[in-house]
Amino acid sequence: MTDEEIIALYWQRDEQAIRETDNSYGRMLKSLALRIVHDLMESEECLQDTYLKAWDTIPPQRPQYFSAWLAKIIRRLALNVLRKKTTVKREGDYQAAGLDELAAILSGGTDPEEETNAVLLGECISKYLDTLSKDSRVLFIRRYFFEDSVKEAAAYTGMRENNARVRLHRIRQDLRSYLLENGYDV
Repeated sequence: MTDEEIIALYWQRDEQAIRETDNSYGRMLKSLALRIVHDLMESEECLQDTYLKAWDTIPPQRPQYFSAWLAKIIRRLALNVLRKKTTVKREGDYQAAGLDELAAILSGGTDPEEETNAVLLGECISKYLDTLSKDSRVLFIRRYFFEDSVKEAAAYTGMRENNARVRLHRIRQDLRSYLLENGYDV
């Protein structure tokens, strides 16, 4: 079933929409959540919460890129679970590996001003990603959005793992320079 057909089912308030979403994207979404929370039960809960969020927001929303929209939802939910786990544990060192690599140049906040800055930072990063080749952009997104290991991201783009590791390092360095040029203190 196509994304448009699945979205049409949501608009009709047909519960088949959730089953079709699960058939098309369930494995990918659950895998993404599992890479972040490292717990099968919590990843399943994130998956169910993602379906609920989709049901609650379609309509009125009509996502243009359905799979990316779903991935963004589950990623946000999984990161919230991860934050709660680290708060409860009081261990600041437990984070997803890909996020650790970017932590040196990015920071996050919780007050409204910091949230606005985070949105602007996200837009700046998107503009930077538009300057990259397709392979580099896909490698970056697979590594830092989908939380693929370097080996998995390399395989996805057809690169050798060592080449991917070097390219990611250079992308991070270039991103840092790009952010500095655009007024971000990183």
